[in-house]
Amino acid sequence: MRLATTLEYGKELVHYGDVSHLFMTPSMLRCLKVKKYESLTTVMVGGEHCPDSLANEWLSVGVEFLNAYGPTEITICSSIGRCLEGKQATIGTPFANMQYYILDADQALLPYGAVGELYVGGDGVARGYLNKATLTQNSFIPNPYFCPNKSNTSKRLYKTGDLVKFNSDGELIYISRVDDQVKIRGFRVELGEIESQINSCSEVDSSVVLIIERGTSKYLVGYIKQREGLVQSTSAVEQQVQQHLKTSLPAHMIPSKLIVVSEFPRTANGKVDKVALSATTLDTDTVATVIEAKDDIEKALVQIWSELFSVPPALISTEDDFFELGGHSLLSMRLCSEIEDKLNVQIPLREIYDSPTIVDIAILVKNAVDVGSNLVSRVERNTDKFPLSFAQQRLWFIDSLQGSTPEYNMPMVFELSGTISLTSIQRAFREIIARHEVLRTVYEEHDGEAYQKIKTISEVEFAIQQKDISELDEQDKETALKAYVREEVGRPFNLSTEVMLRVSFIKTAETSGVLLFNLHHIASDGWSMEILMKEFFALYHAQEAGEASPLPELAVQYADYAHWQRHYLAQEQLEGQLDYWEQQLEGLPALHSLPLDKARPAQKQYQGARVTGVLPKELAQALLKMAQQFKITPFMLLHGALSLLLSRHGKKLL
Repeated sequence: MRLATTLEYGKELVHYGDVSHLFMTPSMLRCLKVKKYESLTTVMVGGEHCPDSLANEWLSVGVEFLNAYGPTEITICSSIGRCLEGKQATIGTPFANMQYYILDADQALLPYGAVGELYVGGDGVARGYLNKATLTQNSFIPNPYFCPNKSNTSKRLYKTGDLVKFNSDGELIYISRVDDQVKIRGFRVELGEIESQINSCSEVDSSVVLIIERGTSKYLVGYIKQREGLVQSTSAVEQQVQQHLKTSLPAHMIPSKLIVVSEFPRTANGKVDKVALSATTLDTDTVATVIEAKDDIEKALVQIWSELFSVPPALISTEDDFFELGGHSLLSMRLCSEIEDKLNVQIPLREIYDSPTIVDIAILVKNAVDVGSNLVSRVERNTDKFPLSFAQQRLWFIDSLQGSTPEYNMPMVFELSGTISLTSIQRAFREIIARHEVLRTVYEEHDGEAYQKIKTISEVEFAIQQKDISELDEQDKETALKAYVREEVGRPFNLSTEVMLRVSFIKTAETSGVLLFNLHHIASDGWSMEILMKEFFALYHAQEAGEASPLPELAVQYADYAHWQRHYLAQEQLEGQLDYWEQQLEGLPALHSLPLDKARPAQKQYQGARVTGVLPKELAQALLKMAQQFKITPFMLLHGALSLLLSRHGKKLL
């Protein structure tokens, strides 16, 4: 056995020595010329992700290629995968005295093919980190699947931070580090996936993609080592790779900058030194060119986009495509609303799809008619009777006709852990009810007309419902929790008497529990639920810190919007919209003719359900590209596909 203390010495040993077996990190092995050496029979790599291309290059010259896996915390090595030419590189199966578990974020076991975090148990698992109790507690956990009657399970697991999945042969495929899953402009991105696409270019030997942070901003930067013997300039390579990425990746996954390097800097143990690599990009040329706003309208639009995408204004170019940045149908509706609110003009939603850049939208704004008189404004509270919005009237009518049902309940469930203050939770939600009039609004009828009546906060009776199941064993606890949530979610609201928000806390352990809140759709929608959660956590933390509310006062309430809508749509607008929908719905059946798997019940059951699944990555990316190609959102594309499917089975054109 010979230990190469430097890369050059390692090359010399392989070239001129009698080395039969070689172990290196993949990035170091890249520096060794691929050819058939006289004595070399086996190459093993470890310590880093092994690209399939590297394994295939060495397999092509008749060398056995092994891919070892094992962090230091599990005593270096726990499995080895034997790579086969043309097949995806694996890290094999665990050694006999080790166990692998692929778990999701809730530490539930995942099926074959699903990507999750790898947890390792067995004889090799370390006791922890010396003098680092908190880090040890976070990384070494009790095994939730420990069985004392089985010799091949251990009491403790190491949380590796590596994302993996089983292939069809039961061997593990390494995907990436959990840390390599980052959020860019609201999208979750795997850096390894971008590297794989870059490496597929003929000009590229290897690549590394990093997140570069500048203040509160994050950028994707790709570093490329080009193939030996390539005569193209570095700028030409960067352009060709960039062009390839535009045809193979969604816009949010394309690096802002590509940089060709001669070699990757390395740590003492031969891995790519990502800290040193990122230090080479501190210049201002790291990010893509941003076209700045030229006038006040473009500046206002940049600010609106900044708020919608939660991206600093300095990162937004006036030539960015709204939908390539992550815009979708709901967000585009918010964009139109913000433009009307901030710039006093109405832009039809369809024109956002035809003109998706700030430059184009600014032209639309300049050519639009001022609608300042039509903006929502606060109505004097000199009456306790306010009109219902059209959406509220529809829900009230259904409730009056059918009686109270849970079909329009909007529940959300959250797991809480740590020190939990029910007093602060109670106060935070009461402050939310005081802040939003619609949550303390009841719906009454007078002379055949429905109206909304806003209660004062002093008239509101609100208390968190509590249930303690912490003393039950795990199986009974899960059963009791599901039963309680099912019961609460299925409990209808009385629109004429109740507050439109219910909150429950179910204690599951001394320092953990489940928070359930339930709203009626007459007081909330999908966007509102997100706002509600943000406000709750902001107010809860303020209560815990003994501070005043950090939230600004609301300029208008939902009752103001309902009043505006009734006034605004009492004009020609209402007739025009009614005519439009009558034409769209003309000839459609009152009931679909889809084939049923069960007999239709005599009475409507109001039992909705949700079916979830995961699209293969290749299909999801193809759908994103198709949506971008036709300048529509993925939702519109999938909704259109669903309509075609329903039309085919229902024999009606939708």
